[in-house]
Amino acid sequence: SDQRGSYIWNSVMDSRSVNNYRFSVYRKEVHFLAWKTLYAQGSFPNVVSDEKEFNKIFEIVAGKGNGPVILRRECWDCPSPWDLIYVTLRNNTVWENPYSSLLECWVHDDGKTGTPRGFLKDFNLYSSFEDVQAGSNPWRYCNGGDYGVGFPRDCAPRSDQRGSY
Repeated sequence: SDQRGSYIWNSVMDSRSVNNYRFSVYRKEVHFLAWKTLYAQGSFPNVVSDEKEFNKIFEIVAGKGNGPVILRRECWDCPSPWDLIYVTLRNNTVWENPYSSLLECWVHDDGKTGTPRGFLKDFNLYSSFEDVQAGSNPWRYCNGGDYGVGFPRDCAPRSDQRGSY
């Protein structure tokens, strides 16, 4: 049976993932655009970048590692708070391969607790752009490293909420 709708994560590798989602990248210093779509499928206007194109666009918008980068994932199949998630990266070198980190295997864990490497240090998750701008209310729980399960896996604003969706 089709399990779509019972998951909140996206994946280019697993058909059980959500179907209607879009990733966009934003950098305040790039004045000629606001949000640049990296990948979209389903009810969003399709922008299906392959790995090379996705990473190229990310690098162009994000720059060469200086200053913060903001990613946004919109998901029409997901309940709140997973329907709109912002990721702030201290710089664009946090992930070697953004495509893989977001769409194939949501960032590898630290090898001890299951927490993604760099969570709350190199990157944070937020529920609103206002929280991003204020640096307030970052999400407190995140895990990763499950190959085939993309962003945001079981990350949540307060605690482990696996199974609540």
